[in-house]
Amino acid sequence: MTYSATINKLFNAKMFGGIKLGLHQIESLLCCLNNPHKDFKTIHVAGTNGKGSVSTKIAKAYEAMGATVGLFTSPHIRSFRERIQINGQMISEEEVTHLLAQVFEAQQSLNLSATFFELTTTLAFLYFSKCQVDIAIIEAGLGGRLDATNVLMPELSIITTIDYDHMEILGNTLEAIALEKAGIIKMRTPIVIGPSVPKEIIANIATQKEAPLFCVEGQFHSYIEENNAIASKALQQLKIPSHAIQAGINHQPPCRFECISHHPTILCDVAHNPSGLRALFAHLRKTHPRSTYSLLLGLSKSKDIDECINVLSQEPIEHLYLVKSESERGIDVKDLKARLLAKGFFPDRLSTYSSVREGFEIAKANLEDKLLLITGTFFIMGEIREALGLIEPFDSIDLNERSPLIERNT
Repeated sequence: MTYSATINKLFNAKMFGGIKLGLHQIESLLCCLNNPHKDFKTIHVAGTNGKGSVSTKIAKAYEAMGATVGLFTSPHIRSFRERIQINGQMISEEEVTHLLAQVFEAQQSLNLSATFFELTTTLAFLYFSKCQVDIAIIEAGLGGRLDATNVLMPELSIITTIDYDHMEILGNTLEAIALEKAGIIKMRTPIVIGPSVPKEIIANIATQKEAPLFCVEGQFHSYIEENNAIASKALQQLKIPSHAIQAGINHQPPCRFECISHHPTILCDVAHNPSGLRALFAHLRKTHPRSTYSLLLGLSKSKDIDECINVLSQEPIEHLYLVKSESERGIDVKDLKARLLAKGFFPDRLSTYSSVREGFEIAKANLEDKLLLITGTFFIMGEIREALGLIEPFDSIDLNERSPLIERNT
């Protein structure tokens, strides 16, 4: 099977399999494949926001020490292969094709309707085992307790932030969400938490698990500073030398307040929920103090849209360009516009586009000397980068047909 056919088969699992939290299926898959996740050391990172950045910074610190470091994050921007890296290099198409064939074979032999994330997590563990990494930094997907990555027995666990997100799955209160994410805490395994994590809830569980608890304290001027502090605290507990820690926190992943153009100024950030947007706008006010700016926005319909709108309504946005990504998870822009108008946005300050490229080109043409901020779901970022002409690996996905295996198992 070619790489393209393999990836399409995997994404059909995403399209038709949905989200099924629980560890039974991935434990069965991993057992069938000789438990590759037990072949290397790991650090496990969960949280509402910031977990991808913190994971990447920790990986870069280990790289600065000369270690062979696996990194598993999600979602991707342009290519699925971004999710699985060793020392900054994406897994190759050949390895994806070869190793996913083993995963699919195991799935079929067990007659499991494994989800996209379970299959992808298994692939990452297989690859890291095959390449004999010294350590792998593993970002949780959703929640923690029942997330597919929670089969690990890590050297250190990290919870970056707790806020309202995925409430239909994780619960409607911060306490419920915190309890779900606290599920990554293991017996006698150190746990590092960020300043917005409910300390008392985590401390009670850490005490029960005899897990040393390390808290990042204080107020931070931006989410970038907060992520740096969390990564630094974690690396200090891991006894990483200061030069390597500095190398790690100096690294900034793509689409995290990334300046993609200086003339005019265009910034990209993947803030995609209310807490992320609040942190982004606070950082923008600090770094670019000006009266107004333009915003190009694409959100996923699974987010707390009303609270996102409440955050937007407090910002000095001169013009808001609403776009929908090619992903089926993107909210309809006409629906989003109607909800914004109901909150008091002026009609002449709102434009809707069914194409990310069209919205971006019009926003850019109308900028003059103003600033354009592009934010929202990861799914619009790849299309923005393509519109800029950036040459990057890209996967073409066709979800029109179910694969025979997915059809049988759903």
